[in-house]
Amino acid sequence: MIYPAYDLGIYSAWKTFFVKSFYEYGRLPLWNPYLFSGATFVGSGQSAMFYPLNILYLFFSVEKTFGYIFALDFFLIGLFTYLYCRVIKLSRFSSIVSAICFEFNGTIILKLFSGHIFIVDGIVWFPLILLFFELALQHNRLAYGLFAGIPLALMFLSGNAQIAVYGYMAAGIYFIIRYFTDYILGKKNYQISKVLLTPIITLLVGLSLSAIQLIPSHELSKLSIRANGLDLAFSSSFLLSPKQLIGFILPHLFGSPLNSTYWGKGNFESNTGYFGIFPLILAFISTRFLFKNKYIIPFTFLILFSLFFSFGNSSFLYPLFHNYIPGFNLFRVPSRFLFVYAFSIAILAGIGTQYIYNKHIIKKIRVLLKKLTFILIFCLGTLFIFIIFILISKDSFLYYQKYVLKNSYAVGINHKILFTQTVNDLYSLTISIAISILIILLIIKTRIPVQLSKTFIVVFIFLNLFLFGSRFYDTKNPTDVFKNPKEINQIVKSNKKFRVFDLSGSFVFFLPRNYIQSVTGYDAIYLKDYRDFLWKAGIHENSPFESFFQFHSVDNPMILKLLNTKYVLSKNPLRNPDLKLFYKDLHYVYELKDFLPRAYIVGNGIIIANRRKLLNEIIKDKFNYKETVIFEKQTNFPLKNNSAFMSIPIKNYTPDKITLSTKLENPAYLVLSEIWYPGWKAYLNGKETEIYKANYIFRSIYLNKGKNYITFIYDPKSYKNGKNITIISGFFILCLILLELINYNKNRSRK
Repeated sequence: MIYPAYDLGIYSAWKTFFVKSFYEYGRLPLWNPYLFSGATFVGSGQSAMFYPLNILYLFFSVEKTFGYIFALDFFLIGLFTYLYCRVIKLSRFSSIVSAICFEFNGTIILKLFSGHIFIVDGIVWFPLILLFFELALQHNRLAYGLFAGIPLALMFLSGNAQIAVYGYMAAGIYFIIRYFTDYILGKKNYQISKVLLTPIITLLVGLSLSAIQLIPSHELSKLSIRANGLDLAFSSSFLLSPKQLIGFILPHLFGSPLNSTYWGKGNFESNTGYFGIFPLILAFISTRFLFKNKYIIPFTFLILFSLFFSFGNSSFLYPLFHNYIPGFNLFRVPSRFLFVYAFSIAILAGIGTQYIYNKHIIKKIRVLLKKLTFILIFCLGTLFIFIIFILISKDSFLYYQKYVLKNSYAVGINHKILFTQTVNDLYSLTISIAISILIILLIIKTRIPVQLSKTFIVVFIFLNLFLFGSRFYDTKNPTDVFKNPKEINQIVKSNKKFRVFDLSGSFVFFLPRNYIQSVTGYDAIYLKDYRDFLWKAGIHENSPFESFFQFHSVDNPMILKLLNTKYVLSKNPLRNPDLKLFYKDLHYVYELKDFLPRAYIVGNGIIIANRRKLLNEIIKDKFNYKETVIFEKQTNFPLKNNSAFMSIPIKNYTPDKITLSTKLENPAYLVLSEIWYPGWKAYLNGKETEIYKANYIFRSIYLNKGKNYITFIYDPKSYKNGKNITIISGFFILCLILLELINYNKNRSRK
């Protein structure tokens, strides 16, 4: 069974490719030929090839494994949160409350709805970093900084470097505030050198262990659409608007993705911070002891920090990081920082739970609870009156449109559905406040057994979060979710090597799942040169940093011909003499006339060093691609040869290796309709030869007269260097961990 989120379909295509390549070729695939006319797979962080839990994909079907990993992730999130709470001396019950709050709150649980499994994979390890940082402070030992580097590496390897960076930054803030809190309160004396070295060691260990992924990803980033950073406006897309904080209590006030009524900024699943009422009450209780508990200050600060950061360019904080801290301008979706908010609220809720059952401060707590009861009763009465007004007033819907939607929001969305959802949220809020009052009164009066009240708290928190989150869960048979459209079935019948151009992105995961190579695709980063080249094909959405292409027409079919494109998929009819209608159902399938083969030879070459001029030359009608190939720099071979255009058959084609052979009467240039990228090597009759960047983005080599046996192999230095760093550092780190354990056992035996 599969959680049918759109993004999950895309990730399933990547995992399917990963599994098929591993079993078919007996190695990890480093290059993915099925999107963007070929792209580095090892350099794409979202491939997460080296994330240990992804080994499960090799033993179970891809779709079932998504469910297994989601379940495992949520178990580990709860477990690691519980362990952290135990380290900071929370009771078992309080730790359970924190664990439930973190793993089932809206911020985390909605990641399942959006299908962002790699984000959940990363969040899993955040509590473990804090756990080791806390142990480092408690025991004043650098070894725990070493241990913290391992979960940090797992965050980097899980498929989203942004979550790893945010997690490390939040952990660093926690570490610094915890140190100064202890220093100010005079509770502990630290060796300052150890304190400063701990987070540095963690970072070095995390980076070195994940170098096998990070170095190839860094290589891609320098050539990608994000090479020079994102502008602040695009980077701040999917921000949390400050006014949407009310959605943390009334979660459907801004609509719902389940019925396509969401009208807030960003998207629903990124901007949800729903906890219900009682965990917020518990967290508030803990803040009343701000200077009496060394853990309340750092988590209160992290709550405020994460909220202001999630506001994007609506606040001062996010632009500060985006503009002045290297690397932060590569990320978007500021609201992804909300997982830190969620963890902080969960921990404070656990601390608040500890206090309401603390015999030593029960008198202060009871006074506070009585005040809270009064406030909650007032809120409950206000809500009750408001609901009665809604029920009896004929104009309540008009007031909703005027004062909530202000007659300008949610244009094109059914306002009556929005109104009903908001009223239902008010009902739910009223019930939650009423139950919260009942729980508080039970605790104040102490007329029921403590164990029963604890059970009541756990059940209420869990059910509240479950009832909110469960409506976003769904399961379907994978064969239903990934049932091929008729258009794809028609294309599959052709077995020759070619590519497909999908104008609208409607088939973005159907194409690779059927092992059809696509001109377009979906990924956070891809080559800037490729984007500029493909944009020349026709009218498109001018979104230079977007993760996918959106075209409206085909105006320069030469671009597609050079890309070995045989079929064009479009929602709307296309008018171009080079396109012939091949099939029509819900979409149009066109066949491109005279498209170029995957490999061919031409006799002549010319040099155009100016890249803009080069690209414009390609789309001119007078450009004869069957006679001439354009280079950006001087070759070591003659530019004029007597060979004529000829298609070259491909003998063997695998993701990382392509072999061809031909016999020529005259020297010529081989042009391969594969993307030029660092790490590809060419061997001519067993000897390495230079690959020239041809026709702006393709590969070309010079062939001699006679027999030529050609091999292209993707063997990137970035991957080899990263792998060596990871292996060597892993060996030394393992040795250090073993030495630390030996010393620990020796010291323990002496005691």
